[in-house]
Amino acid sequence: KRGKRVNLSSNIKALGGDSLESKIISILANEALNTDEIAMAINSDVVTVSAKLMTMSIRGVITERGGKFYVKM
Repeated sequence: KRGKRVNLSSNIKALGGDSLESKIISILANEALNTDEIAMAINSDVVTVSAKLMTMSIRGVITERGGKFYVKM
């Protein structure tokens, strides 16, 4: 399944310029991915990506279903 398309510029602006978050949002705008896939796609380690995904999920920026993360509309 694929995540929904979103307006990336407004989401990135809302993040206050966090480059890791903007990379994650950009990659998730095209498709839902699991933590390992996101880490590989943005060339980052799984621990860092996992921590960032948790904070983004708590803030409501993204959502997780069935082990895959989606950009929240």
